[in-house]
Amino acid sequence: ENNQPLPWAPDINICPKDVIVVAGESNMGKSCFCMNMAIENMDKMPVTLWISEGSELKVARRLEGFKDKGLTYPDGTPKFEVLRLDKDPADCASLRPDSMNIFDWVNVIGDFWNISKVQEGISSALNKGIGVVAIQKKDGEALGRGAEFSRDFASLYLTMSKLTNFYFRMEIIKAKDYNNNNPNGKQFRFNIVDKGAHIYGMKEIETCKACHGKGTK
Repeated sequence: ENNQPLPWAPDINICPKDVIVVAGESNMGKSCFCMNMAIENMDKMPVTLWISEGSELKVARRLEGFKDKGLTYPDGTPKFEVLRLDKDPADCASLRPDSMNIFDWVNVIGDFWNISKVQEGISSALNKGIGVVAIQKKDGEALGRGAEFSRDFASLYLTMSKLTNFYFRMEIIKAKDYNNNNPNGKQFRFNIVDKGAHIYGMKEIETCKACHGKGTK
């Protein structure tokens, strides 16, 4: 198995002020993705993981699976910070404009189309930083809450859903800036291991008559 968490990542370019959206069905790996984004980027740029109320214990449990990654500097200072998402996401981003601001997760009450304004606000508040926004997706729907409005300001838009009883599915709905290999529309199957900490064994799904789209490349 290839244990590279996101094998498609080298094909995609992310720039300052960009917003990455991950729309996932309930319990399909959004928080795992957010944690892996923090870990994979903590040595490259400042990272702030904004979490919803009551998520502290879950975060602590997932961090146990990354002890081998060197989560602290020699003086014991954490390499990325975890803060409570207790205000508008744009206000949070304005406090860390040069950081990767990861929002796990953003809940829009009422008019779901307002998620577009939320993403625009995050992008406007950033300087050199990047926004990563996790949102809910209804089971079976192609896009997250807010439908096409949730896609408007995303430079990269991913969905996460159930594939089988053993695997999850990630689809690249929108990638605005990419290299030679166009990743748009590609789907990948993966698993989550180590108490919800690690994305493991991600492989591209190759549609065929024998497996009806559940085989792997």
